[in-house]
Amino acid sequence: MTTPRRALPTLSALALVGVLASCAAQAGGPAAAVSDAEARDVVARVVALAAERTPEAMRRLCAENDGCPGTSGGIEHAPEEAPGLDRAPRELCVVAVPATPSQAGSRVVVLEGTDGDRRPYVTQVLVDRAPAAEEDADGLRVQEPGFWRGVRYTALQHGRAWSVADDGPGGPEADDASARRACTDTEAWLAEVAGTPTSNAPPAAEAPATGEYVQPRLQPLPPGGPDRPGDDHLDWRGQVRESLQRWPGTFVVPQELPPDLELAFTSTWWERPVLDVMSEGSGVVVCVGERAECEAAVRGAPVVLVRSGEADGLPFHVLLKPPADPATTGELAPAQREFWETVPFTSAVPAWAVDA
Repeated sequence: MTTPRRALPTLSALALVGVLASCAAQAGGPAAAVSDAEARDVVARVVALAAERTPEAMRRLCAENDGCPGTSGGIEHAPEEAPGLDRAPRELCVVAVPATPSQAGSRVVVLEGTDGDRRPYVTQVLVDRAPAAEEDADGLRVQEPGFWRGVRYTALQHGRAWSVADDGPGGPEADDASARRACTDTEAWLAEVAGTPTSNAPPAAEAPATGEYVQPRLQPLPPGGPDRPGDDHLDWRGQVRESLQRWPGTFVVPQELPPDLELAFTSTWWERPVLDVMSEGSGVVVCVGERAECEAAVRGAPVVLVRSGEADGLPFHVLLKPPADPATTGELAPAQREFWETVPFTSAVPAWAVDA
């Protein structure tokens, strides 16, 4: 009997790493393309290091790659889940990703195997190159080096979006089939994840959606827009606005933005809809519902409750995000804590999310 895959936060939202890398690299041109051989070599190194299955090996895995700000952030706490040498994954294919402003050509290596708990997985491993200014000689790195968690990409242009395997509708088999499409239907898969959007306009939101929350896509913004706080390459304000309009009662948001804001968007953590706020140091998630249900959204990490309150009749909780770097405390600075403890919240569209 196969052990069910442990559900993981569905971080199908854009990862800040992808956004900032894309923005920073434009000034000096895109990083050099990655060859198939280079991609295979760096993936082999990642697989070998993961096979050591120790906390120190997991910390090195993160440090030598993307820093693990996303779904790989907790791998040092469960190193036994990584596949050992006796379960090395097999390669299904290598796919060349079309050029982006930051990368002249990344590669996706699709792997299949079983993890340390004998759970099967199919995963897409993205290999790109860091900017030349960074210390690594060749700059090759893997995004989400916790490959055994079953990563599958849904966007590789205008920012990156991905999710991980879970035990939701369709089960692991549906997740694996989605990851395999990069090999079995490469042209169609590339058109979906790396195609150029035909419009910057978000889907219509006049009528409330029926059923459960489905994360709206973060759309790219045209250049030359107004200078406002936070990232100005993606319409995260529009994504939050759409979420509030289409799923009333699901989210509350601060009426003002923190001064050190980088990005805010709605997402799903462990099947719980939350507002994910990224800022300098530790960010926060804002969750509507019972405290126990909201604390379950950051399972696998110490729960730090910043604030509980009520807005428009909706109970909400502000929780500290688990730190991406295990060496950090993950604490808020005094000014950040004061902001989140005192800022008023609303379930309506705030002024900062109104279309400029």
